[in-house]
Amino acid sequence: MLQDCGASIVLLGHSERRADHGETSQLVAAKVGQAVNTSLSVMVCVGETLTEREAGAALTTVTNQLVKSLPNSLSTTALTIAYEPVWAIGTGKVATGSEIAEMHLGIRRWLDSAGLNQTKIL
Repeated sequence: MLQDCGASIVLLGHSERRADHGETSQLVAAKVGQAVNTSLSVMVCVGETLTEREAGAALTTVTNQLVKSLPNSLSTTALTIAYEPVWAIGTGKVATGSEIAEMHLGIRRWLDSAGLNQTKIL
């Protein structure tokens, strides 16, 4: 249906879907696989809550989301990762450039180790 409407990319794993609709990383992975199988590009959202950030678990949380949200066989040309710091949505808190750069570096390192070194990060 999405392709019939002219879509070429789908956004999956958005924080509101994960939090408000109980969408698990495993469900995101199934949706990613289906989208890629139908030749759609995929943007997968990952991000941590304020509680996770303050506990020092931000990178661990995001890495776990990546591990569980991406099928094993995935082409880097079909994938973009969108980092969304959930703690900065509607809270008045703003992620600093250094906080974003640090998370992007962690995401890049994981992507490279998974053989997804051409994947874009937003």
